[in-house]
Amino acid sequence: MDCRLTSLVATAFAAAVAALLCMATGCAYAGGTGTAPAVLWDRLGQGGAVLILPHAGQPGPAGSEPRAGPDGCASRDLLSGDERRVLQRLKNEMRSRNITVGRVLTSHDCRCAETAGILFGQAQPWSIIDDSRQTDPKLADQRRAALLEAVSRWDSRENLSIVTHQATIRDALGIDMAPTELLLIEPLGDAGFRVIGRLGRD
Repeated sequence: MDCRLTSLVATAFAAAVAALLCMATGCAYAGGTGTAPAVLWDRLGQGGAVLILPHAGQPGPAGSEPRAGPDGCASRDLLSGDERRVLQRLKNEMRSRNITVGRVLTSHDCRCAETAGILFGQAQPWSIIDDSRQTDPKLADQRRAALLEAVSRWDSRENLSIVTHQATIRDALGIDMAPTELLLIEPLGDAGFRVIGRLGRD
């Protein structure tokens, strides 16, 4: 087997095992929803954390996740007015606390891109975090392992923010989240990760 492929398989497997062990022992939920919001904002302000959130809610029926067309996402009806106001409040909160945005990754779906654009101002598409409901089952495990790898091994003074889908978060982390709810994670390298807590919409 090619050495590069062997290395990728090994690191992905290690990340998946670490995450499963973390969930089994409860460490993936340490902090939980009971952690005070001020503590979570302060930790985010220190940098080096991972922030995961599902895209904001849509004005129409759920179930359709529009991808960018020839004209991009500009002409599409993406987010409701209420959801935009929630995102703006979160953005203002981050600005008032002088929280640096850092690197932002988003699904290719338009609502994710729009959510990231309003909240963070910029984002880089990453196919690994596209909607897991529309992923080839043969690739699902590989994508899940790659996401866990990215979360566990984030090593930077900047924060990493990931804007994706409720189903993708549930499949990878076993956590149900509301639209635009923020999940703050401490990357632990070989030990996986630790969920510090959640920041709600309100």
